[in-house]
Amino acid sequence: NNIIDMVIGKDGKLYTLEYGTAWFKQNMDARLSRIDYNGGNRMPVAKLNASATSGSTPLAVSFDANGSDDPDGDLIRYTLEWTGQKFESTSGKFDVTFDKPGEFKLRLTVTDAKSAKAMAELSIVAGNTTPVIDITADENSMFFFPNSTIRYHVKVNDKEDGSTSSKEIAPASVHISFDYLEKGFDMTKIEQGHLQATFPGMDLIAASDCKSCHLVDQKSAGPAWRDVAKRYSKDVKAVEILSEKVLRGGAGVWGATAMAAHPQLSKEQVQRMVEYILYLAKEETKASLPIEGVVKTGKETEGAYILQASYADRGAAGVPSLSATRIFLLKKPSLDADAADELAVASKFTAPTGDIVLNNVKNNSTALFRAIDLTNVASLAPVAYVLDGQADGEVEVYLDGVSGKKIGVTTFSTMPGIEVMKGMKMKSTKLRLGKVSGLHDIWLVFKNNTAGDKNLFFFGKVELGK
Repeated sequence: NNIIDMVIGKDGKLYTLEYGTAWFKQNMDARLSRIDYNGGNRMPVAKLNASATSGSTPLAVSFDANGSDDPDGDLIRYTLEWTGQKFESTSGKFDVTFDKPGEFKLRLTVTDAKSAKAMAELSIVAGNTTPVIDITADENSMFFFPNSTIRYHVKVNDKEDGSTSSKEIAPASVHISFDYLEKGFDMTKIEQGHLQATFPGMDLIAASDCKSCHLVDQKSAGPAWRDVAKRYSKDVKAVEILSEKVLRGGAGVWGATAMAAHPQLSKEQVQRMVEYILYLAKEETKASLPIEGVVKTGKETEGAYILQASYADRGAAGVPSLSATRIFLLKKPSLDADAADELAVASKFTAPTGDIVLNNVKNNSTALFRAIDLTNVASLAPVAYVLDGQADGEVEVYLDGVSGKKIGVTTFSTMPGIEVMKGMKMKSTKLRLGKVSGLHDIWLVFKNNTAGDKNLFFFGKVELGK
C-alpha cells in the first residue's frame, strides 16, 4: 500500500515500508511488511467467499473456497473452522446455518499435497442486517452541469432499525456530504465506496458494545468520541490512560454513568481502538447535509461530484453495529471516447496529450454508448480532431439503434475548425436533442462515402449541454 522503501535484510528476506492509504496523513494502515522467498514447495493461496455476511437468524450461508489455488498445481484440501467446529471438504463448498445471533469468525485452511498450509478468515454477523441506502436526484443521474442545482433524496432502510421514511431512523444519524473531485480521481475506488482509509480500531469498535453508549459527534449514555479525543489530544500518555480505562471500566470523568470493563478485549485491541478515537481530534469535521435538499455545482467542467451517504445501525446485544455507505457519482457532462461500450472498425488510441481518442475512423464505422441518462440534456456536440491529409467527414447521431430516432448530422468537413496544434484542427457543433429523458443508447455512425479506406479524423467525445 504505497511502498516508499524496501531493503533485503541479512536474513535474505525482503522488507517493505508502506506509507498507507492517504498522503500527508498519519495512516493507521502504514506498516512494515516482509516477503519471504520459498525455493521449494510454494504455499497455496486461500480465498473464501460467502453468499451473505450478515442477516437475521436463522442465517443460511453458502461458503465457496474455489478461488483458492496452489501455484504448483497440487491438489488441495479445505477445512472450515469456527467456535470449536470443524468441517472438511474436497470441493471447497460449505453450507452453514447460524441459528443464534452473534459475530462469528470463520477460518478457512487450505492444505496442499506436501502439507503446506494457507489460511483466510471471514466474519459473519447473524442477527443483524446491513442497512440499505438509496440516493436519487430529480435531475440527471449520471452527469453534473456547471453552475447548476441538484435536488437529491436519501432513504435508509434497516431490517432491525426501521427506515428514515417511517422516522424510526433519525435523519441526524445519517451522514451526508457533497464534494468535488478533480480530474484524475480513482473511479474504481469511488464506485466501491472506498473514499476513506480503513482504521483497524474502527473495525474493532464496530464489533464491540461501544456504540451502545457512544457516538462520534453526539453525546449518548457516554461522551462523544470526538469530545474524548479533544480532551486527551495533548496528553502524550493518552493511549495508555484510555486503554486502561476501557479495560478496567470506571466512572467520574464524564459524569456518574459507569463504563463497563472489557476484559474480553486484549490490550493491543484496545490500543488500536483508542488510537482511532484520538485520530478524530485531528480529522476535519464537516456538517452533514439533510436527507433531502439541494446542492450546487461550481464552474468546473472536468472531474466529478459525489454525494455520499453513510449510516451505522444500532446493532443489538451481542451483535455488532453494521454500517453502509452509498456513493452517488455525477461525472463531467461528456461522453469521452474511452467510455464507448462498443466499436466497429474504429479503435481506442492514446494521443500524445494522454487523452484517449478514436483512431481508424473510416466510412460506416460506429461507436455505441450504452444506457446514457439524457434527462435535462438539451444538446449533443460531437467533437472531432482532423489532421492534415485525413479525409474528414461527418457523424450521424441516433438514439437506441441506427434504425432508431435520428438526432442529426454533424458535418465536420464544412467547418473551418480551431487549430489546436500544427496541422490539426478541432471541429464541433451542437445538435438540439428535443424532448428526451431517461436512459438511452447513443449510436454514432461516421460517414464519408468518397473516402475509400482513408481515416476520416480522430474522434474525441460528445459534449452534453443543458
